[in-house]
Amino acid sequence: MKKILGIIVLTFLWSGLGYSVETNPDKALKALKEGGKIVLIRHAFAPGIPGNKDLKKEEGGNIKDCSTQRNLLQEGKEQSARMGEFFSTNDIKIEKVLSSPVCRCWETAKYAGWKYKIDKRLTSNIKNKAKVEKLATKYKGDGNLLLITHMNLIKKFYPWFKVDSGEIVVADKDLNFIGSIEISYEFTY
Repeated sequence: MKKILGIIVLTFLWSGLGYSVETNPDKALKALKEGGKIVLIRHAFAPGIPGNKDLKKEEGGNIKDCSTQRNLLQEGKEQSARMGEFFSTNDIKIEKVLSSPVCRCWETAKYAGWKYKIDKRLTSNIKNKAKVEKLATKYKGDGNLLLITHMNLIKKFYPWFKVDSGEIVVADKDLNFIGSIEISYEFTY
């Protein structure tokens, strides 16, 4: 009986690992205002729904051709604009913005009103974790370094955290989690 109860408890605990308990948005905002933080941003709202393709080479996907990819919907473009407004309204200093070459990521930066550079280390390839760690630890700027990327890569750093579309994850230069801020979007099927 104890064994069965133990399995039930472990199953319950394991099922909750994909969800964050505390996001600490106030702590995240304070850290952003201090500057010098690494900011991992999941691209804005670009759901995998019929008519919104996903980038798959075997189906003709091409990283340089947005028409072969899952792209931001209007809600994602509006969410990106709100993200840009959030940073400017709160006087958050941005040193540099790097984006995955996948269209939905650089479009997030574009609609937020940020100048950005494409960086292949930010694709959803989970093998990029070490490259991003190296990028973060070498960062010396006073402003924040924004890295616009994908859920898969962010979850490699914070496997317990359920990062939503357009969510801002704030970390120190060693990529220790400080907190996160959700930028809302509204979508109905």
